[in-house]
Amino acid sequence: MSKNPNEYTNETRMLTKDKVHTRMMELRGLVREDGGISGIAVPYNKMSVLLRDRPRPYRERFDPDSMNIGPNVALFVQHDASSLPLARTGAETLQFEESPEGLRFYARLPESRKDVMEAITRGDIGGVSIGFMVEEDTWEHRGSGTPSTRVVRKATLIELSLVAAGAYPDALLD
Repeated sequence: MSKNPNEYTNETRMLTKDKVHTRMMELRGLVREDGGISGIAVPYNKMSVLLRDRPRPYRERFDPDSMNIGPNVALFVQHDASSLPLARTGAETLQFEESPEGLRFYARLPESRKDVMEAITRGDIGGVSIGFMVEEDTWEHRGSGTPSTRVVRKATLIELSLVAAGAYPDALLD
């Protein structure tokens, strides 16, 4: 992890003085004829894989309706915010919707990004990952050697990325 708080990395980045967390979710499926992909960006009440971005390992889950959508969420590949976004809420090419399973997304990919569409179809890109800022959470710490549990009660979604692997097996592409 970079020591420069202004530098963006795959694990974390600093935005003002608030920490932006990233979490990967699994992506399955095919790109639609219109270049659209959809699925669950944030599964509710489902545990993550073991996370190790803090001194003590932990698992994490999101409460239902815990995610607020930031003012201009963008879709990237591998959290590369220096690249052109694949879709963006402000352009109405990225949309989110609450469901009982979690926060659903739909993105219409640019026709010029056949490489990304092919990578999804072939399974080279196997997940989605969110960048988010936590506003409210609770922790349960167990005995020594046992992972803690973090419950995210309120957070703001900053970005969504297509990635090679996911931390939430229950996040699926339709």
